Amino acid sequence: MQAPRISKRIVDGLQPREAEFVHWDGELKGFGVRVRPTGARSFIVMYRTGGRNSPLRKVTIGAYGKMTV
Repeated sequence: MQAPRISKRIVDGLQPREAEFVHWDGELKGFGVRVRPTGARSFIVMYRTGGRNSPLRKVTIGAYGKMTV
């Protein structure tokens, strides 16, 4: 089953865990919300430059609250 699209309701409902985790968007590949143990949420993008053998890069777009979905 595919994950749902990220919406304000989904981001507000994400509860912090003991370890950092990412909730990925179901439609926009590579886009997600990172949730830290402190409860801080931020939007991230994961991508590769080049191909399968290229390293994955994870970039923070901005903090939730300063940015909206």
